[in-house]
Amino acid sequence: LEESSRETEVVASRLGPETVVALEERCGARLRGHGDKVEIRVREKAVPELLSLLLASGAEIVSVTPQRESLEQIFLSAVGGRR
Repeated sequence: LEESSRETEVVASRLGPETVVALEERCGARLRGHGDKVEIRVREKAVPELLSLLLASGAEIVSVTPQRESLEQIFLSAVGGRR
């Protein structure tokens, strides 16, 4: 699995509109709201910049979770999804 395709999910709260725009433009982040928290997905290599932006803006970082493909997903990719 290539590092460039790995993603990390960050959950944060207290994000202002300017921070949301910066995360999307500078980090290529995809955001989805869940109540007062926001789920942010970025490529693994964008995590340091994303965390810096969040901390500088005063946002609260709730969790940082690397997302990995399961063995089943890797197998299905390797065999072209055939059954």
